[in-house]
Amino acid sequence: MVVYLKLFDNHDDDDVEKHLNYGISSSYYQLFIFALAPGHGLNFAAFLVSTGAVLLLLAGVKESKYVTNIVSSIKTMLILFIAALSLALMKKDNFIPYIPPEFGTAGIIRGATSSFFGYVGFDEICCLSGEAINPKQNVPRSIIITLLIVTTLYVSASLGLSGMVPYQEISEASAFPDGFRYRGYNIAADITAIGELAVLPLCVLVTIMAQPRLTYTMALDGILPTLFAELDEKNNLFKGTILSGIVMIIIATVVPFIHLDDIISSGILIAFTLTNTSVILVRCSSPKDRPYTLERLLIAFHLLSIVSGLLIKEITINAIRGLTLLSCIVSIIIVGNWIRKCPQVDETNVEFYLTPAVPILPLCGCFVNILLITRMEFGVLGFLGGYIGLALLGHYCTQKSNRTQQPLAMD
Repeated sequence: MVVYLKLFDNHDDDDVEKHLNYGISSSYYQLFIFALAPGHGLNFAAFLVSTGAVLLLLAGVKESKYVTNIVSSIKTMLILFIAALSLALMKKDNFIPYIPPEFGTAGIIRGATSSFFGYVGFDEICCLSGEAINPKQNVPRSIIITLLIVTTLYVSASLGLSGMVPYQEISEASAFPDGFRYRGYNIAADITAIGELAVLPLCVLVTIMAQPRLTYTMALDGILPTLFAELDEKNNLFKGTILSGIVMIIIATVVPFIHLDDIISSGILIAFTLTNTSVILVRCSSPKDRPYTLERLLIAFHLLSIVSGLLIKEITINAIRGLTLLSCIVSIIIVGNWIRKCPQVDETNVEFYLTPAVPILPLCGCFVNILLITRMEFGVLGFLGGYIGLALLGHYCTQKSNRTQQPLAMD
């Protein structure tokens, strides 16, 4: 489950001094920090926001949808304001050097991996597709439009921030508010800071809104216990929402965001890799005279991608890195070409949306996702491996217990 909540859990004494220099009262700032993070490893604000989101979802989907639409509109207007003002304040000198030497290209890729969780949201559309009107047409259209909007806003805001403030001065805790104060726009900084705190609960609400629907479908397929598929008298997933909400509240309250950042981004990349692989398995098949050929080729492709990413990360000699990368890419292209030659299903008279350029496009997505995952530290990769192992063990136990039960049917 994708769970994230960042409420200034990485402040320090430098942040206090910085805000005092900007004219913020010491007592007010200290009270603000205490409300967000009282210490002892607890995040009280995260507890309140998470609990409120769960209670709102328990009230019903219509109420949650109404609140989500309002907050989403406010958040979009806030991002438009931030992006427009920061782009207007850009200075070309702040783009020199364009790639900071202390980070290099590897640092850019590493940063892109850590910030990948920022694109979470459009996948929620898939989780809620069961409640859509004419999902065959509206869901793909919604995903594409949402991706375009998110990418445009994300790139515009990032470009504006990079050009507005020297990269050495960008705050990790509150980049845009501190950036506007750095340029002397204190009113804009206050609007941004208040707006960010006001709309931040939307991230939690959207996350937990999709989770019960996802676990509901998994329970229908026998992947999770049937408890997650039980409906109350109002046809709401009360038990699934409660269980998912409790997990989210605990994690948000006691686990600092800095420990969740890379894990969440890696989990999302793994999920996208599985999605791309599933598209190939649905649209292609093994030759009749060579069963399981497609599955073996996909496993080989993923392993080659993992090896390529690790070798590129660890090898420091440019010549050896170049030869290694070239040989791995050639191998990946060869395996990908074999996958491309596998028979594809008949696509005539299909009324729903079909992913174009299969299997080339999904294979490219798998390779890029795996390349980003391998940029993580080995500790994060080890944690992910253990998490996947526990998930497989839980799935095995659930499947074993469901063998004697009647399969559930979707209404």
